[in-house]
Amino acid sequence: MDENAILYDVDEALIQKSYELHSRPGFDKLRGADLVFACIAAIEDAYLLTLDKAFRKHVDGAIRVIDLNDSLHSPNYRRLFEN
Repeated sequence: MDENAILYDVDEALIQKSYELHSRPGFDKLRGADLVFACIAAIEDAYLLTLDKAFRKHVDGAIRVIDLNDSLHSPNYRRLFEN
């Protein structure tokens, strides 16, 4: 953990912030940690990094996903941040 890291407790406060997300298309297909990470990405309007192509198909469009499979040999994801 460093100054840029945020520790999220999976507790009642997180559930209250994210309970309505579960009814959104894509979120209703997720379970466990995938659902938790997707909810945090949505709440924080953050990118979600993944190597799971199946995960991306569920939430693509609902949250911003960076599929690191596209960057295995070179950092192609950096194009998302170019001005």
